Amino acid sequence: MRSFEPLPTERTALIRRIEKVRFTPVRFHGGYDEREVDDFLDALVMSLASSAIPFTPARIRDQAFTQTRFKRGYSIENVDEFRRLLADAVEHLR
Repeated sequence: MRSFEPLPTERTALIRRIEKVRFTPVRFHGGYDEREVDDFLDALVMSLASSAIPFTPARIRDQAFTQTRFKRGYSIENVDEFRRLLADAVEHLR
């Protein structure tokens, strides 16, 4: 399982980190739909980059993704760990 470093709480640095994240791909034992995860992160980046109210930590933690089994997906553990770190970073955003 990949372990991510704590995420920055400065907006621009957080956006750069989100744009660079890579998750472990999985197949045949359950993962999150890659497109859904990528779309969620893209929407989060757009929210952080604009003057719109950013996603709340609760929304980040509670976001549901479709699980895949026979097509490639992202490691559930990786995505969930990164989401926890994201929620913490957004909670302390400067």
